[in-house]
Amino acid sequence: MTRTATICLALAALLTLPLSARAQSPDLFAKKPHRWRTEDLDKRFLKTRIAKALQEPPADPACARVVASLLMAFSEATPYFHKKDENYFLFQTLIAPIATEDFPAEAYLRHMVRRTMLDRKAPEAWLKTAKVLSERYKAPIDLARLAYAVDGPMLIDSVYFSLAVFLERYQAEVALAPSLAQASAQQRFRDQYLDRDLTWGGLVLADIHKEDPPKKTKSKAAFDEEEEEGPSYIATLIVPIAGPVSHPIFKAPKQEPIRVRVKLLKQQYMNLTKAVVLNPYVVRGRFWDFKVGDGTPDTPPFEFEIRDGLLFEDRDWSRYSGFALPGDAEACALCVNDLSLLGLKQKQGVGLKDGFAH
Repeated sequence: MTRTATICLALAALLTLPLSARAQSPDLFAKKPHRWRTEDLDKRFLKTRIAKALQEPPADPACARVVASLLMAFSEATPYFHKKDENYFLFQTLIAPIATEDFPAEAYLRHMVRRTMLDRKAPEAWLKTAKVLSERYKAPIDLARLAYAVDGPMLIDSVYFSLAVFLERYQAEVALAPSLAQASAQQRFRDQYLDRDLTWGGLVLADIHKEDPPKKTKSKAAFDEEEEEGPSYIATLIVPIAGPVSHPIFKAPKQEPIRVRVKLLKQQYMNLTKAVVLNPYVVRGRFWDFKVGDGTPDTPPFEFEIRDGLLFEDRDWSRYSGFALPGDAEACALCVNDLSLLGLKQKQGVGLKDGFAH
């Protein structure tokens, strides 16, 4: 199998991944980081009922499930916060069940993201509220991601730079270049895409192991004033590739998966001793190097190296029906549009007044 054919198979398999963020413009990266500025609505958000409920868990079960849903959606987005613009990654199924005509849930989530970016970290009270709701109502909030946001999320270069987009760009910019231009195209590609902070999801865990540092010779150790390095922890993740259809007689060779080698940071937010082989994970780290396979059997089409890596569980919410029960948003007194500059978006009837009309 040729190298181009191998890349095409890898690309076809990866385009179906649920967490692949497709590039929406030719420019994946910003020339300079997006600058966040405080707006009037940011100040207004701090006075809303939802903002206060994020600081202290509501006693009402319906409201508690609404707040838990917002924290679920926020925590899932945190590893994808980036430098390019104000967009962020989100499974709509997490927020859709609590969005109504009178309560624009996604607008509140957007201001949760804005507050985090303006303050450069999420409020610690949100994590405390999430822990209470997780324990009291079994809300499936990713506390590891939320703790990462509270410490101050490290922004990636672009949420659009997924593994699928990398393969797409490599195919167009390098693999299809004429033989005469292959070397220069390869170098330009590496200059453009390496040494980037990224988040890639949908990677299947193969193993996590410890690597001891190389032993120093006595002569080198005697003159080396630096502290001795400790062991490194390496996670190996794979992306299975759909190979050609096998014939009963002429069987196709086994297709090796893409391999991603991640040198992990010593401080991790999830308990790596509880990581499960063959489960999907999200990797956030620095894109350090990659190697293209030559198409021979038992050789992966791509091998990637990522450093300063963090691992998070990767849960597929595409078919999730939502944590909040039907009717929770209507039953919760917090679910009013007190974020709107125009006032409450509720029908005015006998005895009802718009609190923002004065």
